[in-house]
Amino acid sequence: VEELPIDWIPFEEDVLSLELGASFKECAVEGDRTSIFYVARALTRLQREVGLVPHIKGVGVGAKHCAEILSRMRKELGERGPKWAPTGSDRGVPAPAQGGPEGASGSADSAGGAAVQ
Repeated sequence: VEELPIDWIPFEEDVLSLELGASFKECAVEGDRTSIFYVARALTRLQREVGLVPHIKGVGVGAKHCAEILSRMRKELGERGPKWAPTGSDRGVPAPAQGGPEGASGSADSAGGAAVQ
């Protein structure tokens, strides 16, 4: 077995976690964005299983990077993906006009977060 990606760990019927405990440190302190790729990959796989999530919201530069990866994965898979929308914060990832994340502002001290609705 070369790779066995176990993305989502179920805690309860309606609670899933990626269990990436060191991701903030890796992103904010070490500049390692690997965990953001894991988040994008997990969201892509989840959407392939249950259907497209209509709205994904994110905050910060990490969320912007995740949106870019999701957009790239969607293009590679030939799929139309979810809409990105602001979270009410000026650091949110704005909804794109045509398909991909564009021009999001972010704070360099934020590794970003995302919520799926």
